[in-house]
Amino acid sequence: MFIAGLTGNYGMGKSAVLQMFRELGAVTIDADWVVQQLLRNKPVLKKIKTLFGASVFDKKGNLDKSKIAQRIFRNKSLR
Repeated sequence: MFIAGLTGNYGMGKSAVLQMFRELGAVTIDADWVVQQLLRNKPVLKKIKTLFGASVFDKKGNLDKSKIAQRIFRNKSLR
């Protein structure tokens, strides 16, 4: 079995390449989709709130991923 990871910055064509792999019959996992699903899960959001505090959520209770990113990039122990 061959396992490959596909990474890159925004707009680099990862989704297009992933689709090409699928069309060739490869089994694929879209990590962005997985994360989107996880972030709809109340227990996951509760754990995030426990780890990072309420400040990473906006006034409507939506997760602000940029705030989490800032905290993680500033604090090596959170990585």
